[in-house]
Amino acid sequence: MRRLRICFVADVYPVLHPELGVTFGGAEVQVLQLARTLACLAPGPLLEISFVVADHGQREVEEAEGFEFHRSYRPDEGVRGLRLIHPRASRLGFAMTRARADVYYQRCAGTATGLVALGCLLHRRPFVFAVANDRDVDLSFEADHGPAHRALYRLGLARASRIVVQTGHQARLLAANHGRRGALVRSVCPVRASGPRRPSGAPVLWVGALDSAKKRPELLLSLARSLPGRTFRVVGGGEPDAVRSFREKMHGLANVEFVGPVAWERVLEFYRESDLVVTTSAHEGFSNVLLEGWSCGVPSVSLEHDPDGTIERFGLGARSGSVPAMREDIERLLGSPDRYERASAAAIDYVRRHHAPEAAAEAYRRIFLAVANRRGTRHVS
Repeated sequence: MRRLRICFVADVYPVLHPELGVTFGGAEVQVLQLARTLACLAPGPLLEISFVVADHGQREVEEAEGFEFHRSYRPDEGVRGLRLIHPRASRLGFAMTRARADVYYQRCAGTATGLVALGCLLHRRPFVFAVANDRDVDLSFEADHGPAHRALYRLGLARASRIVVQTGHQARLLAANHGRRGALVRSVCPVRASGPRRPSGAPVLWVGALDSAKKRPELLLSLARSLPGRTFRVVGGGEPDAVRSFREKMHGLANVEFVGPVAWERVLEFYRESDLVVTTSAHEGFSNVLLEGWSCGVPSVSLEHDPDGTIERFGLGARSGSVPAMREDIERLLGSPDRYERASAAAIDYVRRHHAPEAAAEAYRRIFLAVANRRGTRHVS
């Protein structure tokens, strides 16, 4: 028996290097947290973890936190129409070869799903795909992309040794639309609150990418206009034009504070300094924004997103359905300290019971071992 080598094909490099100013999402944060927890769960000779990341001008191979980071390609590099072949397929393939992993993992729908699957086929290695957003499995990705992208993504789903989902809803979509079974593993998040809170007059927090049609930041401004007595804080960045446009739309709204992009570790400070977390997303998988807020004991008010009905079933805040209803739900929560405290306590309890990092890491470790051992080589269990 020998140690198990796992390679995460995920661009976590900007999470570790906020000085780059590159926008990243919850998927990258989740992968990095999972890797860190796995490393603690199975340290030393039992597990070797590496990453394939994008080209940000770094060396070909770097080491940090005990992980190797293998450079692949720049997202904007190459000639249109040919870039799928070079540099994407070629440099991704070289990076995967350098990683010498037993199992490769990739998260989020994209051409990378198919390219990683092809690399695994070439090297006769298992491939684990993780669903991030509901759009990964509800056919929206295929509808929004051309034939080459659709074909590569479908190839990746078909070739995956195991597919991991975050919610029961995603599992049902995966089965109905792609004929595959999903292994349910909850997102990773430690509890960060020492106990339930009461409203303190702190801002209402919105976190996300300002150039994202998914996040719909303009709806946050509509909400702020309807609640002039409440302070809203916006944390996030994006393309310069999107940020400029958002700030122009903010003009005249004295109750909106724009923070801009900050390092992920610093974002946690803003959760702790908020009374509520709000989200205006049109679609998600399992929102990291909600989860991080709950881990700090902060209830949430969501416009539409409520994964598996979690907010309403566990009493973590409100799923409103419209901007006017969001206004009412915010006032109802913040205007009732007892109601708020119950939601805060429920949020902490929910994260502790359902998102413990060790439980998720153990579930992944079993999945990785199962697909690796299926090849006939026994690994340390």
